[in-house]
Parts: sequence; structure tokens; C-alpha cells
Amino acid sequence: MKINALITLISLIPRRFKRICVLFVDISLSGLTFWYSIYLLSGNWLIQSNSQWLSMAFEIIVSTAIFYCFGLYNEVFRYIGSAAFKSTVRAFIYLFCTALIVFTLIGVEDVPRSIGIIQPILLFCAIGSFRYLIRFIFSYSRSNIERKKKSILIFGAGQSGRQLLASLNIDKNIIVKGFVDDDTRLQGNFVNGICVYSCENLKALIDNLAITDLILAMPSSSRSRRLEVINALEGCGVRVRTLPSVVSFVTGQINLADLHDLEMPDLLGRNEVLPDPLAISHAVSNKVILVTGAGGSIGSELCRQILALSPKELILVDSCEFNLYTISSELKVKCLPGVNLKLDGAHPESDSIANHTKIFSYLLSIRDINSIKRVFSRHCPDTVFHAAAYKHVPLVEENAVEGIRNNVFGTKTIAELSMASGVRNFTLVSTDKAVRPTNVMGATKRISELILQSLAESVKSSQLPTIFSMVRFGNVLGSSGSVAPLFVNQIKNREPITITHPDVTRYFMSISEAAQLVLQASSMSSGGEVFILDMGAPVRIYDLALKMIYLSGLTLKDELHPDGDIEIKFIGLRPGEKLFEELLIGNDPQPTKHAKILKGNESFIPLDKLNKELKALEEILESNDLKLVYEKLKNLVPEYIPNVTA
Repeated sequence: MKINALITLISLIPRRFKRICVLFVDISLSGLTFWYSIYLLSGNWLIQSNSQWLSMAFEIIVSTAIFYCFGLYNEVFRYIGSAAFKSTVRAFIYLFCTALIVFTLIGVEDVPRSIGIIQPILLFCAIGSFRYLIRFIFSYSRSNIERKKKSILIFGAGQSGRQLLASLNIDKNIIVKGFVDDDTRLQGNFVNGICVYSCENLKALIDNLAITDLILAMPSSSRSRRLEVINALEGCGVRVRTLPSVVSFVTGQINLADLHDLEMPDLLGRNEVLPDPLAISHAVSNKVILVTGAGGSIGSELCRQILALSPKELILVDSCEFNLYTISSELKVKCLPGVNLKLDGAHPESDSIANHTKIFSYLLSIRDINSIKRVFSRHCPDTVFHAAAYKHVPLVEENAVEGIRNNVFGTKTIAELSMASGVRNFTLVSTDKAVRPTNVMGATKRISELILQSLAESVKSSQLPTIFSMVRFGNVLGSSGSVAPLFVNQIKNREPITITHPDVTRYFMSISEAAQLVLQASSMSSGGEVFILDMGAPVRIYDLALKMIYLSGLTLKDELHPDGDIEIKFIGLRPGEKLFEELLIGNDPQPTKHAKILKGNESFIPLDKLNKELKALEEILESNDLKLVYEKLKNLVPEYIPNVTA
């Protein structure tokens, strides 16, 4: 305790004064080693002549000058490492050569010639021992304290990293050990007293500095660059986090709890696909917009982005009271007088705007024809975004009849009322599971697409104004039921991560991308198209889980690593689940005016025939005969193969 108190007191002393103390010690050691060398070579305890005194003074001045030139007084003793050792060796090589020339080769009266060899060696040992003794004392006395603290390494020594350092220094439970940056001009220098290291061999650096957490402070870097860094950190045993919002920096109140774990898009390494803001704004601004399923994952994000574009009215429809209350309350706060709304995603370059949108919330089912009619009659929406659906594959598989009623006939009700009410644009939120479906949910979404395709064809012949379009998603990160929150909770609770199959792959997109794609499709459609997003290569779920384990600072537990932290268990494919998903039924996707959005014009069933088939399906649902239900689904969607497990 006394040592810790002494070191705490020393740490309060200004660095300039501490450098003067070190300089005094070095001068003393230089003089003492010169005197001791005289004693070793002559046997005299006392210096006998003026030439010996002058030689000692010369040696002290020369050694001090050399040490200063080589930066020996810029070192922080507690962090002395290989770089400081190399500087010390180079300094003593110069000192040794100088002493050798002056005292050994040229010679000085009354000074033994061998002193030019012995004294530099003794001084090197003395000064090196002094510095490493101080380092040992600091390291030993602080080790118990640092065990209780988080040791932080900040990746990025730019403005964001420096702001983060200033905020984290307030937290007494955090020790920032260094910066890492790929800018060679910064490497080896000190930023606000913290050393900047190279990004090469990160694992060795993390081990040497005993890092527990690494924070990515690189907000301007591309997602692909972030992925390179993230991949380099796998297996390093550190928890990787990223910066909070810029608002936190404005207040200056950032602590470790405010930092975010890596978001799923960071792990995928694909840059988000940005929409055409002008086209979306034209389709939404000052319009009456209705969103079904407004309280769900996609629906709520749609509402946020729509509100940012200042529609005249935003009508929220949902059958879940809690979800509807949550999104309605959030949006209404943003429309209060004096509240400026920052545009996200769809308008990344826009300034904050005051929003005067009127928001209406309706708690009702999309199958309630009379209630939906009243909503359409009261508001006369210009655009409908249909996001309401039962989407969880196992639940819909167990409740097939109710899933069909909601997904198929709910869509039919909304679409027909939209057409009858003169809605200008109707966009269906669909799924990649509608392509060659192996489950009831996917089959119902494919039938919903067929309904819109047949209505789109009938609209063209009847000259009605409604434009129908569909958007197919891959898996939406962060949505309810997706793997992202499931894996996060399992890792947080140190539970085994459950995966259905080691080879299962999925396409992924962020919630903001999904909402933007729906808005973009609505602005581009001419009627009957299926829009999809170019999401790159599918992702192996096992690889995703493994990466999440490593970047949480944990290790995999398996047969080769029985002492690991998190185990991955394979539980088998669920009924109706596929190893891989597809986005198009055909193989001829067409480009659109957006480089990352494709469209397909797929085969459909004529409206008259489809209505007859749906009428028959409705009658079968009343009988609750699942065998007949599956047969009718197969009849409507020939590529549907029920209960496929591989």
C-alpha cells in the first residue's frame, strides 16, 4: 500500500520535473562509473589529478548530450519496450566510440587508457538497470489495480479517436494503453501522451499490452476496411466495440458502457446500398402514406424513414397494441413543435427539418374489411406499404390455417381496397422464402405476390391508377426472430449458440436497407415488378456465429478446445427450412436505374382463375383439413414442396 501511495504521488509530479530528476540520476551514474573505473584500474579510491577531474566532466557532458539527442529523456519508464532499448543501445555505441577515441586511442594524462572501454560498459549496465528497475516497480505496484480495470486499445488516432480518449480518461475504471493507426506518419509518436502503434501484428501487440477491449474509432472508413480490421482481430481474445453517436461527443459524456458492440453489418463487411434520395422524396413528400404492420421491425423503420421525408399524413395500421403504441409515441414526439428531425438513410445529405406530418394510429386487423374501408374513406392514401404478415417460419408451420388467412387474404383485402380507393402506389414487403418455398410462410408470401401480379395486369387493361410492386428481402439483421439478437443473447448469457446446420447460408441486409429498398421500389415501379437488392454473396451462419464469439473477447468451446467459453450446437433443420435461400424464380433479372437494385417480371395466374383458386382455398380453410390445405397450396404454387428438411 505504501508503494502504491508513493507511485500515485509520483504520478502527480509534472513530467518536466521528472525528466530533470532522471537527468540528475544519469549525471550521477556517469560520474560514479567514471570514478569506479579509475579505482578498478589504479587502485586509488580518490581522484589524484586535475586531468582526471576534467576527464570526468568531459565524459558527463558528452554522455548527457548523446542521451538527449537519442531521446532517452522522452521515454515513459513504465512503458519501456524494445524501441526504447534500441535507442539506448545506439546511444551507448556512440558514447563507446567517443570514449574509445579520446581515452584509449589518443590518451589523457593520468587517465588509464582502458577506461575508454570499461566506463561506457559500466554506465550502460547502470543506466539500463535503473530504467528497468523503475519499470518493474511501476508494473508490479499497478498490476493489482489494473487487473480490475479495462485495458483499452483505440484503433484510429484521428480526431474521433482523440475525442474518445479525452472522454475515456474521465473513467477511473479504464486504462487506454495505446492507439493503433495505419498512418505511418503517426506511428511511433505520442498523441495526448499515448503511443501510436503500427497495425501490423495486432495479436502480439494486444498480448504485450494485456488489452481487454479494442475500440474502432474509424467512422469515415468504408465497411470493407472495417471488415479487414475485424478479421485481423479474430482469435485475439479481445472484445471489439465501436464508437457511439456523434451526439455523445458533443456532450463529452462517454464511458465504457456507452460504447456499442459491433453491429451486424460490420461483420458482413458489405457497404450499405444507398437509395436515390430525390426519387424517394418525390414519391413520399406531402403525400398521404399508409403502412400496415407499422409496429413490426420493417414497418417501424419504414415509418421512421417516411416521416423524415415529410409526408402530409402518415397512417399506422397494426393489430398489436404494444407495437403500435411504441412506434406511434416515438413518431409523434418527433413531430412536436420545436423538435427538429434529422434525416437518416434516405436523405443522408439533408439538414435537419421541422416536421408537420399528421400521424394517425389504427389498431385493427388487415382482414377486417369494414374497418379498413373506413380508414381508406377517411384518409384517401396516395401510397400503401404493406408490411403486415406472420413471418416466423416454425410458428406459421404450426398454425398454417391462420397464417394463410392473414398473409394471403389479408393481402388480398388491402390490395383490392387500395385499387378501389384509387391508391397511386401499392408495395408489398415479400421475402426470399417465397422463391421455391419449402414452408407455409414462404408459400403464403408467393401467393401474395401472385395476387399483386394479377391485379397489376388487370389494372393495365382497366386504366385504373394503382401501381402494384413487390420487394423481396433476404434476412433482415436485427429484426424480430433473426439470428442476430438470438446469438447476442446467447453469448451474453454464456449459453451455447444454436445453429440448425453447419452449412446453412443466408443473404443479409440491414433494417435501414430493407426500408430504403421498399421506398425506392415504390418510386421506380411501373406495375407488377418484383424488386430485389444485390446483397453480394450469401453468408455461412456458422462463420457468422464464430466471428461473434471471437469479437466478444471469448473463445470457442469444442473437442479441440474443451476449456473454451461458448459452444456451438447444431440442432437440425426445422420443418420447412432450407439450407440456402434464393431471390429470383427465373434466371434473368433485369437492371433498374439503381445500380444495386434488380427486378424480375415473373409468371403469374390470371386474376379470374386466381380468384377461383383463392375461393376454393378459403373454403378448405373452413374445414381445417391440413392435407387439403397443403394440396391447394401446391396447386397455387407448383414449386412448393412442404416439409422439406434439406
